[in-house]
Amino acid sequence: MSIGETFKAAAGVFFALSATGCGLPEALAQDSAAEEWTRVLTAQPRSPAAGDTAAERQVWQRPDGREVVVAVRQPHPPAGAPRITIGAGPGDRRADIERAIGQLRDAGGGTLSFEPGLYRIGSTAGDGQGAPLVLANLSDVTLDGNGATLEFEAWGDGLRIANVRRLAVRGVTVRHRRLPILLGRIERSGDVTRLIMPGTPGSESADNLIIHQATVYDPASSTYPADGQRLLFGTGGLALRRHPAGGYVASGTLASLPDDTSVMVKLTYYLGAGIRISDRLSQPLSEDVTIEDVTVATSSGTGIAASNMGRGLAILDSHIGPAPGEPPSIGYDGIHVTSAAGDILIRNTTITGTGDDAINLAGRIERVAAVPPSRRLAMEQADGRLRAGHRIAMFDAGMRFLGHGAVVAVAVDQDGTRVVQLDRAPASDAVALVRNMELLVDRYAVIGNRISSCECHGVLAQGPNGLIADNAFLDLRYNAMRLLSSAAWLEGAGAHQVIVRGNSIARTGGEWKRGLLWGAISIYGEAGAGAGGHMLTAESIVNADILVEGNRIAGVEDGCIAVANSARVTLRANECSDYWRRWTATETLKDWARIGHPIERARALAAYASGETEGIWIDPLTTVDVRQDPR
Repeated sequence: MSIGETFKAAAGVFFALSATGCGLPEALAQDSAAEEWTRVLTAQPRSPAAGDTAAERQVWQRPDGREVVVAVRQPHPPAGAPRITIGAGPGDRRADIERAIGQLRDAGGGTLSFEPGLYRIGSTAGDGQGAPLVLANLSDVTLDGNGATLEFEAWGDGLRIANVRRLAVRGVTVRHRRLPILLGRIERSGDVTRLIMPGTPGSESADNLIIHQATVYDPASSTYPADGQRLLFGTGGLALRRHPAGGYVASGTLASLPDDTSVMVKLTYYLGAGIRISDRLSQPLSEDVTIEDVTVATSSGTGIAASNMGRGLAILDSHIGPAPGEPPSIGYDGIHVTSAAGDILIRNTTITGTGDDAINLAGRIERVAAVPPSRRLAMEQADGRLRAGHRIAMFDAGMRFLGHGAVVAVAVDQDGTRVVQLDRAPASDAVALVRNMELLVDRYAVIGNRISSCECHGVLAQGPNGLIADNAFLDLRYNAMRLLSSAAWLEGAGAHQVIVRGNSIARTGGEWKRGLLWGAISIYGEAGAGAGGHMLTAESIVNADILVEGNRIAGVEDGCIAVANSARVTLRANECSDYWRRWTATETLKDWARIGHPIERARALAAYASGETEGIWIDPLTTVDVRQDPR
């Protein structure tokens, strides 16, 4: 009898002895709260700018047949608006550029055109962190780079966009003079372990060096080996002292790395973004920002970040990361949308060499500390995004929808607690999480992009009304695609009415967090973090109405597709080959322990481990109506 047959036979006995798992999917199917959340979340698939034929647009039919329109308006400067040209030259060009931006602000629109060349941007801060070029309170403005390079003297934000309308940034390269990531080498001599760093300007100018991360790297293949260590030193970092013979004395876990190990070392911790959209909340939020034919060559934090904005962001025909053949140069995420109202279009863009998620369309969750009487919520953190007039949705700790309301006022108590006053009493004392319905990151299309050679997950899609199509994922440290919401990371509204179609995935790494069997495409909900690194999957349906079809998956460390915490998922005509099937009894038992509930999941795990499901894991305890159609 084969291993798979043995496990399936044992699973039949275990399953017959268990009555606890039989009713779980039925209970999920009858969860009216989850159905109501899906209805509320997906109610507006068409952009408010859908009728603007000059806008950058993407139109498709979502799984239920309704039309989705993503639209980002382009600048429409008034008649006679100025066109200002700046020439390249030596020295700090900040003052000249800021003066021209001010002229366009006063004129109500126009174009700032750069001649090709290098433009150095000095720092105005005394703490070593760079001051950005600020594009604020502009309407109908185009920044036309014509291939120019903006080089920032110090780490931090490069271009910072705030409270704009119809702004386009085109044809420019953004980079920092100092590299935030350096390739180092571990060298042992007797009892001393050293980190040897190259002579990059600024990298060895001090007697002490603080590093925030070190990851084993293979310079020959320009990849992060799947079995290589990743050492995280957090916000404060790891302080190293110079060694008289060169380099720095390694300590702690860094000293445990073998001799002659190459490591990619990060010198910053989420410090800024090459381009950041971060609106002042006291003013109307930005709408319709286009970033086209732009290169973010280096960043001490993220490549492009939308920390807070309204609707309408298009990233087109751009490049985030180093030039071909160069080592990684983006410290963390390639594109990260924290808080936005939707209409996100990311098309024909290459992302490489990032140190975390290539694309994360997140959306924000806020924790509730207490539910006082009289229509109030006491919030855990003093985040100012929730404002009077905003609609909110309320959930318990297991991410179950409890109801919605409107914010009447936000105040800070004497003890510093932020209190949100609602138009109605909270649905329950069990309210633990809140989502801002005005900033859900809904209506998004990620099309025709190439993501490669990064220490990253490929795409995290955490909102409704999405299309992820015709992208290529190659040589990623972790899995290619995640459709989810996470109460642990306080991100997302869940993937609802989302299509994943025609993507190519090859040579992606594995994910080892306990609590779920992972796939190159993973669909799940994360309620929180349990003991021993165990992920707590949600207690309710988090994702719904998803179509995964025509994707090609080969040579991946995980399975191909994994589905949990989801309803009405269709898997159709996907190709899956050369994945890690976990053939051995030892590996299968590890997976059994990893996902928990061994009796209830025994049959499904046995079929998965034997290869019978062809690399597809469907969790029998947390899914409802998952259909597999080979056509």
